[in-house]
Amino acid sequence: MLFVIAAVATPAAPQLASGQEVQSSRPATNQDVFDATLREAQAAISECRLKRLSGELPTFATSAQCSNRQLITIFNAAHYEYMDLIQYLAAKRLEVAEKIDRGELTKEQAQQEGMKIIMQITAVARERDSSTR
Repeated sequence: MLFVIAAVATPAAPQLASGQEVQSSRPATNQDVFDATLREAQAAISECRLKRLSGELPTFATSAQCSNRQLITIFNAAHYEYMDLIQYLAAKRLEVAEKIDRGELTKEQAQQEGMKIIMQITAVARERDSSTR
């Protein structure tokens, strides 16, 4: 799909050679869940992107729709607390994809837009987390 949403503002959890994450002594935060789930969702995004590149999906928008369904499912399964932010992310991904299809954005501009959206979502989630403590 257009922007790589796995590039988030926080570092990835350390991983063992087997690919398993190293368990930390601190409890998981919403940001930890978001980061880990976003990395998992990247596979779905890549799968739909490949379908677009092969011609199976004709547009960036259909690719976004393909991966957005899976993105939402993955975050629901992870019991992510702020699903409204994931719905927002999905809507914005589709909006950006449609702009690429209409020639209003380049892929590079879409990538930048995607990073802004991820940073917005991260900031809102952190603000919500800090107000609940």
